[in-house]
Amino acid sequence: MEKKRLENVLKESEIKYRELFEKASDAIYKLDTEGHFVPGNNAALNILHCKAEHITGSHVSNWLTSESLKLAKEDFKEHFSRKPTKPKACEVVCKNGEHKWVKINSRIVRQNEKITKYRGR
Repeated sequence: MEKKRLENVLKESEIKYRELFEKASDAIYKLDTEGHFVPGNNAALNILHCKAEHITGSHVSNWLTSESLKLAKEDFKEHFSRKPTKPKACEVVCKNGEHKWVKINSRIVRQNEKITKYRGR
C-alpha cells in the first residue's frame, strides 16, 4: 500500500514539474554533453519559431551564429573549469531564418562529479 502511495506522489510531482517547465515564460533548454538539444520548453520553441521535432537532437551550432557559437564554447570551458560565469548575449538563427538576440544564463549539470548535461535559460 505504501509503495502505491509513493508511486502516486512521484507521478503527481512529475506532472507538476512538466507543467511548470512547459508553461514557464522564460525559455529553458538542455544540451547533452555533445551539444545536441534535448527537448526545450514551449518558450524556447517560440523564440526559434520551431517545433520540438525541429530542434530535438540537432546540434547547437545549427541555431547560433558563428560568433555566438564561440561565446557558447567559451562559456562551456568556464563551467568545466568551475569558474563563475555571467549571462551572455547570443545571436540565434530561427527556423524561419530570422536572427534574434537572446541573453543566455547557463550551467553544467553534474551527477557524481560527471557532467551529464548543459542547461540554460
